[in-house]
Amino acid sequence: MMVDIVAKKWVVDALDPSEIERRLDEVVLKDEAWRGHDRNTRTEPVRSTNWASQIGYECARRLYYERAAASKKAPFSLSSLRAMREGKRHEEAAKRDLEMVGYRWDRAQERVYIARLNTSGKIEGYLIDERSSRSAGMSRVLSEIKSMDKMIWPRFLSFDALLASRWYASYLHQLNAYLAGCDEPVGLFINRNRGTGQMAFLYWEFDCEMFAADERKTKIVEDAIDAKEPPACVEDTTNCPDCPFVAHCGPDLSGGAGVKFALKSKDEEIARIARLVELDPLVTEYKELDDWKRRRFGTAGHAEIVGPFTVMARPAGKGVRVTIRRTGDGENY
Repeated sequence: MMVDIVAKKWVVDALDPSEIERRLDEVVLKDEAWRGHDRNTRTEPVRSTNWASQIGYECARRLYYERAAASKKAPFSLSSLRAMREGKRHEEAAKRDLEMVGYRWDRAQERVYIARLNTSGKIEGYLIDERSSRSAGMSRVLSEIKSMDKMIWPRFLSFDALLASRWYASYLHQLNAYLAGCDEPVGLFINRNRGTGQMAFLYWEFDCEMFAADERKTKIVEDAIDAKEPPACVEDTTNCPDCPFVAHCGPDLSGGAGVKFALKSKDEEIARIARLVELDPLVTEYKELDDWKRRRFGTAGHAEIVGPFTVMARPAGKGVRVTIRRTGDGENY
């Protein structure tokens, strides 16, 4: 999508610089108070803004819980903590590598606030190439660095591949939000290979449609925060087992306490459950007919030919067993 001046003005917040600074200070103070709260207290403060790194989540319900019920979040697993630590290490390594070949960073880790999304975050910074003149091309660009395992890195060297991934698409939503907050038409997405150190550079043009979708979603979250009630649950719950709030959201989602989600559902189990759902109406019909059969033929010693069927009732323990046989084929029903 080409970004013209109209598109840029469409996203610029109608706030003067002093008002933006005031809101940023307010966000910083509220975030510090939120991070220091006692998670064992009965009441829990509501975070004032959304995180830019989470704005790409499809589920508004999760964004609500991230702000209003953070203490209910499941702790990170050891593998997740390791992955985050590795990611941070490779981001810093990428910065050093770029500095060694003549680039420098400006406004690194500066907090930005996007009013229309009520979202805040820290930008990676502006990557500056002091060796080139502006006439030679882009010499200063807002950038975001991410890293991936060497086995999957080759699969994510295009925006189409990133957007097709539920996990990695959030990176682009984050960069898109930062472009809005900094009033920039184009940003640089840097993807580093954790195994080889290679870096892919992808220029991302601000996407108005993506921003509008995120704005609608955050509006739902804001309304839910004001109402102190989570938004409606998503229709497709396929990804729910991966959510850190599944244990908290699950009982409300199912309408009963004690619900458990299978973290890794087997295809065979899914197929059998689907078959049970398919057969359920037939089970009800069979029970109704079986009850009628017992009422109609359930007297011990009863034998009757009904059309092509022979019906017989014999004593069985303390009750009566009614069998139906198609005359001539020897099969019981």
